[in-house]
Amino acid sequence: MNIDYSLTQFIKSEIPQSIILKGNWGIGKTYHWEYFIKENQHLLNEAKYSYVSLFGLKNLDDLKFSIFENILSKNSINEPRSSEKIKWKSLFKILPKGINLPFTSPVSIPVEKIAFSGITKTLICFDDLERKSDNLSIKEVFGLANYLKEQRGCKILFIVNDDKLNPEFDSLKEKSIDRELKLSRKPKDSFKLIYPENKETVITDSIEKLKINNLRIIKRIHFFLNQLSDVINELELQIETIEELKRTIVLFTWINFESGEEIPTIQFLRNHSILNMNFEFDLKPENLTEDQLQVQKKEQKWEEVLNLYRFEYTSDLDDIIWDFISNGILDKGLFKKKIQERNDIFFQQGINKLHSEAWDIYHNSFSDNSDEFISKLIEATEKSIEFGIINASNLSATLDILKDFKKNKEYDSIKTLFIESLVNFSQDQLKDMLRHPFRELNEDIELIIKRELEKEERPYSFQELLDQLAYRDNWGRDVKTALANKTNEQYFDFFRSVVSKDLDEYVNVCLRFGQFSNPDEEGLSIANKTKNALIRIAQLNELNKMRIQKKFKIEIPD
Repeated sequence: MNIDYSLTQFIKSEIPQSIILKGNWGIGKTYHWEYFIKENQHLLNEAKYSYVSLFGLKNLDDLKFSIFENILSKNSINEPRSSEKIKWKSLFKILPKGINLPFTSPVSIPVEKIAFSGITKTLICFDDLERKSDNLSIKEVFGLANYLKEQRGCKILFIVNDDKLNPEFDSLKEKSIDRELKLSRKPKDSFKLIYPENKETVITDSIEKLKINNLRIIKRIHFFLNQLSDVINELELQIETIEELKRTIVLFTWINFESGEEIPTIQFLRNHSILNMNFEFDLKPENLTEDQLQVQKKEQKWEEVLNLYRFEYTSDLDDIIWDFISNGILDKGLFKKKIQERNDIFFQQGINKLHSEAWDIYHNSFSDNSDEFISKLIEATEKSIEFGIINASNLSATLDILKDFKKNKEYDSIKTLFIESLVNFSQDQLKDMLRHPFRELNEDIELIIKRELEKEERPYSFQELLDQLAYRDNWGRDVKTALANKTNEQYFDFFRSVVSKDLDEYVNVCLRFGQFSNPDEEGLSIANKTKNALIRIAQLNELNKMRIQKKFKIEIPD
């Protein structure tokens, strides 16, 4: 039966009664009830309503006064709560005849007792029972609820967590509670409840696979995604990269904030590999102790969860994301670098997929589709050259096909594109093209590469050197030496003229050379030239002075 139907019957009933609304932690019981009562206030049989959180209440008198303090008329449930702590006008209305207020009477009567004396025929919701003070017993709460129901004609709703109930609660509820309602919700419905306009199928699919319906965790997932969105928007990422990032955030948030034996640990994730299954699961039970057997069963279930989720292994990028989710720490520069590396892998896979799709046309039928095959092959090859993802074997295969089909114009065009792209490749990369072909290289390609290798290696530009350091982890002596050999004027000209989202990373990677515990002469040279260039740039205008002082903590002399 629909839970809202049962709640509707409860609030419409003229009979005083007590019910429990229960469910797992984080399922959204309070959220559901508050939304329901606001939408259905007109159906409420009682004229008054009071919502009471037991969190922080120290004793029974606090609880009694809190009921009064939170009373609303049913017509004002949707209105903002009054900031007045004591409803003095209401207090006058409910004051019994012949009773004076404490400050006018020679006999002092506690305000709590006066306030409580007027509570009748009210719908009262008791929430956060698990978080009550130790000085306020469950027996006292149930005793008060029973009194209000039986002597004051009130209806009582308890909101409780399934997993926090104790034997005392179970014993008392048998005598006091007329009915229990259990709130359950599918993960995708929980997500839509919090973010009805969000159409993120990656997120909904992920939370469904992990069976996440805890609203607090879903809110945290959304928070972490929002925190990273600004950084992600600065980069041009493949859709596969973004989707993988979202799936990782869902998984890591679930692991970090959810509790229970069914939740894998981060240590288990770091040892997990979908390509290297844990064959210890095949050990015979008779060879294990009871504790080892229990651990094996638990880890086997974790393995099943991760395989269903298609989680392959943890990477350097995953470690950064885990630190962000568990500790709130994010090294933006390192994150951008690692996610760009991951993006390059997906990008290369996309180019390779284009080649595979072209060759599928060739292999998978006897149709007369040579034009389609050649067109797809040319598209894949041109893109691989354009984006510097050249596989020498694929390039040779394309040229050989064009030669076979006498596509001389297209053949020359591809060859020209390849020659123009050589400026972007190092000597080592060109040697690798010759060293690791999966087939015999096209004779023109082989000749072009060999001639290029015979040329004197050109020097790297300033930006190419910094890219090597900042985004390729290339701290080799040749790169460092080349950077140290740049003049003060070259440092000044470069940093003054560069316009790039990577500017901060370029500056920081150079300054870092002077921050090592024992910097060598080249490292000090790089750091000092960078600092001197920044000081000169800061002296050009006030805005630059502000930028360099605030961003790089460099003092600018007057």
